[in-house]
Amino acid sequence: MRTFIAANINDTILNEIGKAQEHLENIDCDVKWVKTTNVHLTLKFLGEIEQKRVPKIVEKLEFLTKHIRSIRTQLSQLGAFPKIEKPKVIWIGLEDNSNEIADLVEAIDNTLTKEGFKKEEHSFKPHVTIGRIRSLKNISALANALKIYSLPQSIYQEITEIKLIKSILTPKGPIYEDLKAFKLQ
Repeated sequence: MRTFIAANINDTILNEIGKAQEHLENIDCDVKWVKTTNVHLTLKFLGEIEQKRVPKIVEKLEFLTKHIRSIRTQLSQLGAFPKIEKPKVIWIGLEDNSNEIADLVEAIDNTLTKEGFKKEEHSFKPHVTIGRIRSLKNISALANALKIYSLPQSIYQEITEIKLIKSILTPKGPIYEDLKAFKLQ
């Protein structure tokens, strides 16, 4: 089964994501927009795993989250990977000035690397994916819109739990199923 570890996004931020998507849709680009019901903050992608590995992952995450406090973050800006001028993925960033989210990701990564999962190679940039580029149609107009679109800076997110999630890929898009939630302290 395809799995990942993530944090949910609150309704206030989801509302802002919807507004940003609606604004960018007016540019008439070829983008597959992520449904706001599927938006989340991915902390670690585990990939395809066997069902029998789930109990050990749950055990490790239960132990880990007993030692991690909830994290407060806020919206930052729109961006794109690999870069705004040549976007493939459109995202909305979350502030991590105190590195608490990055520290959580590193702790998850270190814990699960001991269980045979691949260590992340790139430094973590807290973001939620809101769209994926399908073609270069009107790409320069999209890049310009990404640069000038302004998100409200005073919208906060409290990360109080993380989840182990199963992802089922379908022709209509992914279906997510929570396998286990882990409360932060």
